[in-house]
Amino acid sequence: MSRSHRTRSLALATLVVALVVALALSLRGGSGGPTAAFAAATPAPGDAIAPGDRTLQFTGSGDVKMQPDTAVVNVTVHGSGATSDAAQGVASDKMNAVLQALRSLDSVKLSDSDLVTDGVNTSPDWNNKGSFVSDQSLAVTIHDPARSGTVIAAATAAGADSVNGPSFSLADQSAAYRDALRSAIGDARSKADAAAEAMGVKILGTTSVSENGSSGGPIMYAAADSVAAGKVASTPPPVQIGPVDVSAQVTVTFVYAPPAGP
Repeated sequence: MSRSHRTRSLALATLVVALVVALALSLRGGSGGPTAAFAAATPAPGDAIAPGDRTLQFTGSGDVKMQPDTAVVNVTVHGSGATSDAAQGVASDKMNAVLQALRSLDSVKLSDSDLVTDGVNTSPDWNNKGSFVSDQSLAVTIHDPARSGTVIAAATAAGADSVNGPSFSLADQSAAYRDALRSAIGDARSKADAAAEAMGVKILGTTSVSENGSSGGPIMYAAADSVAAGKVASTPPPVQIGPVDVSAQVTVTFVYAPPAGP
């Protein structure tokens, strides 16, 4: 064997021995080996987390069902004529008859503020050249929803071309919304408690509560079919009053404490 070949063989053997020694040291816990790498990948214990980072965040929802105290009925009249003035005159006569009938009701007390013009529209009748049409609508607010059928019957009998409603709502839903908000926060807390139990930690309190959305303005539910005019309603249509659902949603941030040491 040549001198150069023996030299290369000796160098290779020396390298193999060095690698074996290094592996043995690492398996015995030497610094920088697999043990150190495993330790670096292990999550830090709870008490090593900064207090400001010990938070859990959950959303919660709550709703409250209430019996409505207000109903709204929409009344529409229609007129046609050779001129816009004539068409509007026909519609106005019909609406005045409806207003008089509603104001004359004994069983339902309606003030002027309960009878609000919802719209007036007069335009050419595109289906009949040379003619005009006029529509007028009225929103009727009823503070006794059970009397909605009486209003529908009276408007129809007075000549209304269509009557839509009633739709139900709460005149003041602030108290109901507060109850829904409490329920939503309780829902978020129950989720946080379940998570804390699984983590082995303790919920200390909350750091923030924010509304994700609310039921806002009036919540309305239609509960009766439209009543077409041309059929004098001698008997008020039956009206089944449905509940109004007031809801709330929140996002709550909770702070927790790590488990107590041994």
